[in-house]
Amino acid sequence: MKGVMLDVIETLNPELVPTFKIPLSRRVIVRRISDMSENLQDQLRAKAAGFIAFSLALDESTDITDTAISLIRGVDAELNVTEELLDMVSLKDTTMGQDILEGAETAGENLELAWEKLKTVTTDGAPAMRGAVEGFLGLLRKKLNRPLLPGIHCFPHQENLIAKTFAMQDIMKTVVKTVNFIRSHAINHRQFKELLADLEECPDIPYHHTEVRFLSKGKLCKRFLELREAIAIF
Repeated sequence: MKGVMLDVIETLNPELVPTFKIPLSRRVIVRRISDMSENLQDQLRAKAAGFIAFSLALDESTDITDTAISLIRGVDAELNVTEELLDMVSLKDTTMGQDILEGAETAGENLELAWEKLKTVTTDGAPAMRGAVEGFLGLLRKKLNRPLLPGIHCFPHQENLIAKTFAMQDIMKTVVKTVNFIRSHAINHRQFKELLADLEECPDIPYHHTEVRFLSKGKLCKRFLELREAIAIF
């Protein structure tokens, strides 16, 4: 690709060719990625400096390595809204409210956030997040001396609770059993993909849904419905 791009630049604007003749060793690539990362951080820091208000969204259970993920949404004086990934913090030992608070403080310090402009905090329903005394939200209110700081239960987790209550077992039992029959045996799966290719159908059916990722239940049912005729033939 580098050679092709040099040919393109030489045709369009020969004066720029020296600019594009950069080494592509591993160290250079690592350094370039690091520079881009720092530049993005600087851009977000510059935007954050102009926020008149911002909110945080945190989730500790998103990653199998117990990495706490935080998002920031801010608005400036001209009502321009910025929503970005604030940070991903690895929790080393415990995942208590104090640990999450320390991670959030570190992320805030890196971005030079003015905590007095914080308006709301969105979290999941875990005690470590929403506990009034030892939870992240309770400790944050105490630290900022703002006992009425609003804490919101995030919508995806609310929908997850609804999905678990509305289990649709009469449907899901049949769907999951059928999909497992196709996907859990290699020979069955290969034959099913060959059938889809012969029928010129859409891509393969996904593996069965998980309870944690409730959206996959809908995606699984949608794909199952699209492939119902092929599944019946199989």
